[in-house]
Amino acid sequence: MIKIKKMNPNDIIIFFGKVVSAVMIIPIMAALIKWKYLDRKLKIFLAFCVISLAIALLEQLFLWSAKKYYHEFWKPILDYWEIKNTFFLQILAHVRDFVLLGWFFSTVLYPGKVYKLVGLISMILAIASIVNYIFIEGYKELGVFNPTADAIYCFIVPMIGMWYLYHNDSKIAMYKNPVFWISLGLILPNLMSLFLYFTSDFLQKEDYTLYVNLMLIKNFFEIIGIILITIGFAHAYYMRFFYPEPSK
Repeated sequence: MIKIKKMNPNDIIIFFGKVVSAVMIIPIMAALIKWKYLDRKLKIFLAFCVISLAIALLEQLFLWSAKKYYHEFWKPILDYWEIKNTFFLQILAHVRDFVLLGWFFSTVLYPGKVYKLVGLISMILAIASIVNYIFIEGYKELGVFNPTADAIYCFIVPMIGMWYLYHNDSKIAMYKNPVFWISLGLILPNLMSLFLYFTSDFLQKEDYTLYVNLMLIKNFFEIIGIILITIGFAHAYYMRFFYPEPSK
């Protein structure tokens, strides 16, 4: 009789993290298929997708390596730096968001009045997140400032992009615009992320089962977001009809 090993909550979170990492390949493939239609904006966002996949794979590689070679290699290093989780890697995602999403949406909003402000705020947040990571809240825990600022940023900036598209003179319907799908693909998962950033510490201590369930829901929203981004790249042909001048 075959015995099925029961997965503990941490294993479940890691497993679905691997699923999300695998799904992240799909929009990159869609972008490569539509490469000849990609303009500067979409190429910037493709770089965001590639780096996102690289960060996810790095985290999965660390988890695999730490589990397989814990005592003979990782234990002295982790004990010395007092590392107990993968929170120390989160700075990569925060800097990625502030720099690349700021760059992407700056090009989307150009030459409107907001693009310089978005670019400036993005650079300030990128620097502030690094300073906070090194000198203030540190790398040992998730912290408050970096994840909260990141979640708010990744929600508000795409919302600004959506508002800009809605008030923009364009020869194509909004649903055909790749920026619309990309913005929607960023907004949905970050709504859930924003909720978790404010409640995760409490839930981990008071109701860990609920925390795991919410993490799985977050993974589901991330997959939906990735699918929406893939649709955005699939509409790359229509980017040529997008005019960045806002309506007067």
